[in-house]
Amino acid sequence: MNTIKKILIPIDFNDSSKEAVKYGAAIAKASGASLYLLHAYSNMIESFVEADGSVNKQAFRNGLYTIKKEYNNMVEAIPELDEVTHHQLPIRGVSADVMITIIQEMKMDLLVMASRRFSGLQELMGTKRARTLLENTKVPLLLIPNGGKVKPVRKIAIAIDEETEVDKEVLEVLPKLAESFDAKLEIVNVHSYKGKPTKYIPAALSVEELLEDLQPDFFDYYHKSTEKGLTEYVKGNNVDIVTLFPRKKRSMIQKLFQESLTAEMVNKMEVPLLILR
Repeated sequence: MNTIKKILIPIDFNDSSKEAVKYGAAIAKASGASLYLLHAYSNMIESFVEADGSVNKQAFRNGLYTIKKEYNNMVEAIPELDEVTHHQLPIRGVSADVMITIIQEMKMDLLVMASRRFSGLQELMGTKRARTLLENTKVPLLLIPNGGKVKPVRKIAIAIDEETEVDKEVLEVLPKLAESFDAKLEIVNVHSYKGKPTKYIPAALSVEELLEDLQPDFFDYYHKSTEKGLTEYVKGNNVDIVTLFPRKKRSMIQKLFQESLTAEMVNKMEVPLLILR
């Protein structure tokens, strides 16, 4: 089975992006992947344009030096980076556009980013071009919660329901992660007592078939609220990563960014969310 080889992490040098880098480094160490630390800057050149239209080249060079210094400070502050191969990608452009272009052109296997209360995703969807590109980009997205701390990945929960849409290609990253960390997989369905048991849901059967070698377990968790129930399940069962799938009969944007489940999880979950698309 192919491993995760390239991990992209958008950064802005604040504490939340540093935690995303730490998570990315842990995955890179376990899987042998390389990290690509992307910092997109959009208006730096315009900031140094003089009244006559010329560019203050010295001020521009100073700006680039500042970015380089920020990179170096971050590397010094995150000793985990010494144990993995990492590359700096300071690139001029709008963050969302640059991010999606890099994912496509460099064939990234995983995107890791800080959730920052969902604002990161809103920024990602901020331009028409980014929306178009994202709809055609299937790279998995690992969202790191605010204040999240890196810990060993021992258990990965796969949240499904009767509307879950399972695609073999989309699912490929799960066994890669599980095998890298030697983690246990759990297929969990949060539903009312009238809901169909997990083992009989088509999506669960599909996941079990595709991940047969890893022998995932099935769990039913009963709660009238899917969002609150899944949050409770994660806290009560020492889950380290929660996996969410797109849902049927929705556009890609609706599946990922207008679902109350995803929004609730991003805002309240205390462990990373792996969003498959």
